[in-house]
Amino acid sequence: MKLLSQIKNSENDNDFSHLLYYGEYATVNFLSMYASKCKVLRVQDYSSVWKEEFGISDARLFHLMMIAEGYLVPSSIEERLSECSMEDICKIAEEIGLSTSGTKEEVLKRLELNAELDQISKFMPQESIFSLSEKGKRLVNANQDLINLYQKKDVYHVTYNEYASLKSKHKEMNFYDILWQVMTERFQRNADDTEYELVQNEYLNMYALLLDQEKKPEALNALLNYFFMDLNVFADTFDFIEEFKRSAEPVAVFLGHAELPQFHLSADIVTDIYELKESYDSKIAQRISENNVSYYVNTEAFLAILDEIYAQTFSLEDTTAKINERIPKALDHILRSNQI
Repeated sequence: MKLLSQIKNSENDNDFSHLLYYGEYATVNFLSMYASKCKVLRVQDYSSVWKEEFGISDARLFHLMMIAEGYLVPSSIEERLSECSMEDICKIAEEIGLSTSGTKEEVLKRLELNAELDQISKFMPQESIFSLSEKGKRLVNANQDLINLYQKKDVYHVTYNEYASLKSKHKEMNFYDILWQVMTERFQRNADDTEYELVQNEYLNMYALLLDQEKKPEALNALLNYFFMDLNVFADTFDFIEEFKRSAEPVAVFLGHAELPQFHLSADIVTDIYELKESYDSKIAQRISENNVSYYVNTEAFLAILDEIYAQTFSLEDTTAKINERIPKALDHILRSNQI
């Protein structure tokens, strides 16, 4: 369930009563994005991500609300000056009558020691520019997990709704533990529903999460589970067999018109497996194979492929060709077994 917040600030000229957003998830990520020396933009200049990901119904009005609530305050002259180019800083120093020699930091220090702020401010743009206040910094620092969640959304594939729902029930759990719980619950649910493509992809999410925690052996185990399912074209083959069962056709007839599963492998997976070479344990790889269904690659072949990867003799093209060559004959045997 999405967590929507409504805010009304009667002390501000702007009416925020209709402004919707996804609670602190929206607030801290917005403040993180516009933390330093930013002006309020035109409506059309804000990214659509604020509405799509954070539920912010009006990003410009939300920006104004952050200012009204004291999370953003006008940037100081010193802050704004530090963002100027070397050329602009030298022009200001020259106008005031100071030397422009040295590095940017040296010229800035010279301005700080020898010029009054009102002397400098007349050379600065007059538009209002804002940075995080102390209040804003405290809020952002206290909710770093929500920033990490957004930054990793395309790696862990955990949504704010999933995260917030579990966090509300288990406040004692840390960021990584909550994510792991979300993944394991999804894994079990998808396995129960025989959604094996989602099960397989969950192994990749777990791999990424474990790797970020420096749990390399566990990360490799998750990756090898994904890899074994991939080698056996597991999800497509399972769906193919189920389609055959529903068809009630003879094997030869069904195979004559059905589109066979095909093996495709990303070279990145092979690279990721190799990079965790120091964590490899062939006994664990054997257990992974024995605990899963093998359609085209059995335990012996799986271990041989891993040996080739770690010896750097693995050929993606040769392996792809071999597995796709096995598929028609293996399926014929599998379907006939299911017909008995």
